[in-house]
Amino acid sequence: MMDERNAGMPDDTGTDTAYFQQRAEWHEHRAMVAKDSSSRLLHRKFAGLYHARSRS
Repeated sequence: MMDERNAGMPDDTGTDTAYFQQRAEWHEHRAMVAKDSSSRLLHRKFAGLYHARSRS
């Protein structure tokens, strides 16, 4: 059963992998178009975290 802490988040099914992969790709794209180095770094960091999470 879902409570407010995880409402709207994917559950622990096969859809998790696709969701996290999609988020990683979005952050990779944002890193490529970022206008400053701090934004690029932040998006790359999140992309790495989402990639790692999609494999776990």
